Amino acid sequence: EGLDISAFARRAYRVPTFNELYYVGYGNPDLRPEDAWLTDMAVGYVCPLGGSFSLKSKLDVFLNLLTDKITSAPTPEDPNIWAPYNIGKVRSAGFDAAAGFAHEGEWDYSLDLKYSYQSAVDRTPDSDAYGQQIPYIACHMVVISGNAVWKGWSLNPVWQMKAGRSDGYGSLPDWNTLDVTLSKSILIRKAGNLSLRLSARNILDCRYETVSGYPMPGRNFMCGI
Repeated sequence: EGLDISAFARRAYRVPTFNELYYVGYGNPDLRPEDAWLTDMAVGYVCPLGGSFSLKSKLDVFLNLLTDKITSAPTPEDPNIWAPYNIGKVRSAGFDAAAGFAHEGEWDYSLDLKYSYQSAVDRTPDSDAYGQQIPYIACHMVVISGNAVWKGWSLNPVWQMKAGRSDGYGSLPDWNTLDVTLSKSILIRKAGNLSLRLSARNILDCRYETVSGYPMPGRNFMCGI
């Protein structure tokens, strides 16, 4: 009771999209389909603590073998122009570890922590990048998120960090962001719920790039209805 074990092995096959093949200035008509063997095993456990509290944890381990993996990167001729290409052989192995606690009652609140490690290595024979992490895949990712709900009000902070990334030219700087969302759900008779939402993103104003040469927004705000 409370223990969950799952595992799978499957083969996935992805044909390039029409745009990846033929879009003017971007498409690569020589692109080959992507073929992958995917394996995964996970163990999860939920532990009631009595009352309205509970703890949960999960460990997910995976190994993926990909042939002709499809990815995109800036072209050497013009970094402003991206093009899709195949990576002959990729071995992707790693794990996701997660833990958290939750409370249910007049106040609902929870805190979750997740750490992911992924070694996605180019295993193409005679490749100049043999044994190296493939571009834009982070070796390490940490996400800490919380949620508090009271009488239709909801507060949701999320902090995330990514490290150990590279592009075709070398390593990329690590980065982290903190986002906070405040929302209110209002019940309207015979019409359903009206939801108001305000998000403050990248509160710490981290100057970062998910891709070299493409800076992401600093501190910014978004509202929605």
